[in-house]
Amino acid sequence: MESNDYEPGDILGLAALRGVRELRLLRGGVTDDMLKAVLELPQITSIHLRDCQQFTGRGLAHLIAHPSITSVKLEDLDQITDADVLQLTAMKRLSSLNVLNCKQITPASFDAFRRARPEVKVERQ
Repeated sequence: MESNDYEPGDILGLAALRGVRELRLLRGGVTDDMLKAVLELPQITSIHLRDCQQFTGRGLAHLIAHPSITSVKLEDLDQITDADVLQLTAMKRLSSLNVLNCKQITPASFDAFRRARPEVKVERQ
């Protein structure tokens, strides 16, 4: 599912759509609470967050508890820091992390991520 025109309650409304596996939240008003609501979508295996400037590392931390997410793509997120990305090492099922144009993310955090989770495919563009 892809959207850039949604309301906070729309995330929870997706719970009934059992076939949805990929969630793309683009250029919208994504908040920490909206990312917490993703926990109610256990069928999601992939999440792509692009140009969503209203959520913080606290919101990203909610994804750690998600039971099924294997792929995270972060794009054009100026508010996300090295520490925010490193907390994703705790995602047990994560197999792919792709980070594009996130200005506060440094090469050192990618090195640290790879040391902590060598089995995860990490890409930075």
